[in-house]
Amino acid sequence: MEGMVKCSANYVPLTPISFLERSAIVYRDRVSVAYGDIKYTWKETHERCVRLASALAHLRISPGDVVAALAPNIPAMYELHFGVPMAGAVLCTLNVRHDSSMVSVLLKHSEAKLVFVDYQFLAIARGALEILSERKIKLPLLVLIPECGQPAAISPPGILEYECLLEKGKLDFEVRRPKDEWDPISLNYTSGTTSSPKGVIYSHRGAYLNSFAAVLLNDMSAMPVYLWCVPMFHCNGWCLTWAVAAQGGTNVCQRNVTAKDIFENIAQHKVTHMSGAPTVLNMIINASAREKRPLPGKVAVMTGGAPPPSHVLFKMEELGFHVTHSYGLTETYGPGTVCTWKPEWAFLTPEGQAKIKARQGVQHLGLEELDIKDPATMKSVPADAKTMGEVMFRGNTVMNGYLKNLEATKDAFNGGWFRSGDLGVKHPDGYIELKDRSKDIIISGGENISSIEVESVLFSHPAVLEAAIVGRPDDYWGETPCAFVKLKDGCNANAEELIKFCRDHLPHYMTPRTVVFQELPKTSTGKQESERKTFLSELDASIGVYGLVDLSSDKNLLETSKSLKPVIVLRCHCWEPGKVKRKTQRGHRRMAPSVVVDKVIKGFALLLYHVRSWNQKMEKRVAVVGAGISGLLACKNIMEKGFNPIVFEARSGIGGVWSRTIESTKLQTPKSFYQFSDFAWPPSVTETFPDDRQVMEYIKAYAIHFNILPRIRFNCKVTCIDYVLHGNEDFPSWDLWGGTGWPFSPTGRWNVTVQDARDPTAPVEVYQLDFVILCIGKYSDLPNIPDFPLSRGPEVFNGEVLHSMDYAAMDNDCAADLVANKRVTIIGFQKSAVDIAAAVANRNGVDHPCTLIFRTVHWIVPDYFLALTLKSLNRFTELMVHKPGQGFFIQLLAVLLSPLVTSHSASCDSYMQPAIQLTPYNVWFQLWIFSKLVEVYLKRKQPLKKYNMVPEHGFLKQLSSCIFTVLPANFYDKVEEGSLVLKKSQSFNFCKNGLVIDSEETPIATDIVIFATGYKSDEKLKNIFKSSYFQKCITESLAPFYRECIHPQIPQLAILGYADSPAILYTTEMRSKWLAHFLAGKFNLPTIREMEADVKKWEKCMKYYANERYRRSCISALLPIYCNDQICKDMGFNPRRKKWLLAELFAPYCPDDYKYLCWQM
Repeated sequence: MEGMVKCSANYVPLTPISFLERSAIVYRDRVSVAYGDIKYTWKETHERCVRLASALAHLRISPGDVVAALAPNIPAMYELHFGVPMAGAVLCTLNVRHDSSMVSVLLKHSEAKLVFVDYQFLAIARGALEILSERKIKLPLLVLIPECGQPAAISPPGILEYECLLEKGKLDFEVRRPKDEWDPISLNYTSGTTSSPKGVIYSHRGAYLNSFAAVLLNDMSAMPVYLWCVPMFHCNGWCLTWAVAAQGGTNVCQRNVTAKDIFENIAQHKVTHMSGAPTVLNMIINASAREKRPLPGKVAVMTGGAPPPSHVLFKMEELGFHVTHSYGLTETYGPGTVCTWKPEWAFLTPEGQAKIKARQGVQHLGLEELDIKDPATMKSVPADAKTMGEVMFRGNTVMNGYLKNLEATKDAFNGGWFRSGDLGVKHPDGYIELKDRSKDIIISGGENISSIEVESVLFSHPAVLEAAIVGRPDDYWGETPCAFVKLKDGCNANAEELIKFCRDHLPHYMTPRTVVFQELPKTSTGKQESERKTFLSELDASIGVYGLVDLSSDKNLLETSKSLKPVIVLRCHCWEPGKVKRKTQRGHRRMAPSVVVDKVIKGFALLLYHVRSWNQKMEKRVAVVGAGISGLLACKNIMEKGFNPIVFEARSGIGGVWSRTIESTKLQTPKSFYQFSDFAWPPSVTETFPDDRQVMEYIKAYAIHFNILPRIRFNCKVTCIDYVLHGNEDFPSWDLWGGTGWPFSPTGRWNVTVQDARDPTAPVEVYQLDFVILCIGKYSDLPNIPDFPLSRGPEVFNGEVLHSMDYAAMDNDCAADLVANKRVTIIGFQKSAVDIAAAVANRNGVDHPCTLIFRTVHWIVPDYFLALTLKSLNRFTELMVHKPGQGFFIQLLAVLLSPLVTSHSASCDSYMQPAIQLTPYNVWFQLWIFSKLVEVYLKRKQPLKKYNMVPEHGFLKQLSSCIFTVLPANFYDKVEEGSLVLKKSQSFNFCKNGLVIDSEETPIATDIVIFATGYKSDEKLKNIFKSSYFQKCITESLAPFYRECIHPQIPQLAILGYADSPAILYTTEMRSKWLAHFLAGKFNLPTIREMEADVKKWEKCMKYYANERYRRSCISALLPIYCNDQICKDMGFNPRRKKWLLAELFAPYCPDDYKYLCWQM
């Protein structure tokens, strides 16, 4: 709007530093900090912080440098929250419960230049510095913080002292305010719930706004008295370090949080506000009569984490505390929601009020939005208090990102929202309520404990064979770790020994309090799956709370249990004698184990599985790599055969290529052909070619319907697989696949290395598996970008260069912003290239035309042509194609149905010749006629000659080689109007301002270059193998796999979806059904030599029809019915799926024809 001017008069970057500066004027003589007998005024606190900032500058701490602090809630810790930002530096507060090893990791990752250490934790800091020194890492300066108010001791050599440092500072120091309010103010590490803490970056703006939100959340009026029970190293004290300064309040510091100190400080300082985890509330209500003191007035308490039990809320209210429940994460600056109380709720019963107070509520005013969404579709769940989804945030008080972890940041912000990883529901009034965690987290005393990290320590004990960690209910801590352990044969260890071992290798709060020795229920990976851990947790709760679950007298249950697989017989030992009946509630949807308790004796628990054939399948450790279409199909079908697979997915969601597509992407195949055989499209999808959103919703619904999601471990990237053969066998010399011809080998295993995709620095996990199914796909992860001569590649270009993979991964708004009003050039002419080019041209118009550069022209057809082509592929048309292994009569019929056109007998292999020596031909009559008609139609319908876009090859060759490209809407209209420019060139190079192509002398000026040049699919597949022998197996032949998923030379492994046409979903589904039957032992494989011969015949057959354009995926697209016939015969099913002869010959096959195939036994 005309007349506006942005200048220093009306725009100043927001920063919490201004809170201190204001309070030093308005509340200069009021107490700012109280610690025992030590008190400072706001004027004194401001001066100390200025001196601290000056001293840091004198130590050459520059803007953006990280300054760490390892200290409890003491005055110096509070001063650091202002002094460090006033020096322009970034404050990194470290958890005082960390050990030296963890502190060293965080100091290294944050690259802290200086670390302030309280005297109580000096030994931990020194241990961390010793570790860094051994690793030749530059050490930060160390500043010792002595006990406040006591004479300074002589500091050890090389260590500065806090008060001495302040004395060197100058009061006239010019505070370094942020130039941009988005500049970082602090760095907070998460609690390491994935066993690898991430550095969360806070900005001055976010801290400023969240401080105001904290004032409102806590209902703080001017000059509050705040008691510090929340550690200042937790999200900078939930931003209350700055919030109290904004209101000119008094910070009552305490080194240790005890019930006695809490009541004494409340009474002495007339505390009005405090915060704390549910642990603090338990501490208060369980205080002894000697420790309790009458409260001077109502004390407002903000609590977070797990909702407090109702009896805790009752007792807190009785004592004079008013409790408000909040919820948040490190990534949301602490509390992001509040259960805002409504007056009408005061008329509810105490139980009803407690139930409402346990909700997490709604977003505070600093956040823009809070929602419960389906993480795959990003649709809001219904507000019915039943439908679960992921809690997501959006607003100014969400972190800037994760330090040095751009991939994790992108994943966290995928879809334009911050994904919390927590699961919850939304009530009809809009209030949310958490229901579960998406990770195995134990919340103990407000600290998040990773069960994986504790398990890894237990596994390192020489006597431990198996271990599982679950959270056990605890009246004081909320939860404590409970270890279920199985010892190695011949080894002995007691609970005290294992607890001491964990205490020596972990922070004390992570150490298990209870150890139960027993056989563990195992999944196919040998690890505890979520529902198994839920069962152990329920068992543990029954031991500690109810004494004993005894249902052995219930005859109906015993009879019912005999029909369930597997049956778990539980002998449960109680803390005290007596039998207490308890009805267990299991959350399993399918094949839930029945729990039968048959005896009461002293001790803990023993779980025994009945050995049955179903259990033997479950004990086989089968892994699926990838949660795209093929991965979901593999998981579903092998689950139906009784296996218990684990699925590793490198991304945070399912769907494969469909999870990262541009906005205009639509299904190229009619949905009747792109459909699961036993799960139809919903009636709401009326389009013949659904868009990417509808496809993703369909895939998500399929995964939910068949309960696949609990099997998937998201953000777990498989980096390497290695085949380990025990004994002296040499597998390349085997005659049978895997040595037996069956799926599982008694001597061979796969070692699968898994990396946390969000944190490459996290330790890897190695799984030993009996069978691996690779579903990694061809169209992702490893982009194919051409090589350029020196000084002619992207490095000389001033603009931006990216691959279509990166462009498709952006959310729609970011992608639109990237190309808006920019000169964009697309390289390539496959589907992604023309789709992106059309989308950019539509976005920018003729003012900023998009250029499409390509080497080879392909036939681009309207969407209805593919439908017509697929419908023409029936048994009759397949009769005209020569296939290996056919009998004389079928080959004769194929020749008679083919026209007498140009012979290619010279290039035809002898096995292709019919027994009567009839010469085969490279095209067959009907499809040849159809192909020519298509070419004539496309030339007339589209201005191909005008723009030199007539391909040099025929449409039939393109169809045979599975190159399907559908024409985007109004494609040539955009060319005609000038918003899309087509340029054919055999080569091109980069220059400073654009691209130089061989057909033009003048460079093409451009701002952005997008390579839509496909992927290095074979190289990606090769790289996943550690063995050079297996790598060679992948790269040396372009032949299809046996039944297109089994490589004859690679045992106990299938590669699913890689050799199938991406346009026909049900061909991949048929492979997965065939594979599930094979794993279930319904048939075995031929010899390796026979499989290789079969594969070689198919390779020659398809090269004959597709010539140089042959690719692995040709067979299932060109001969889907014949390929499925072979699969049906292997599985013992009738391949003829139609009821009538004419329909069998002339009607196309579709997914409905193979519906419920696996159930026909």
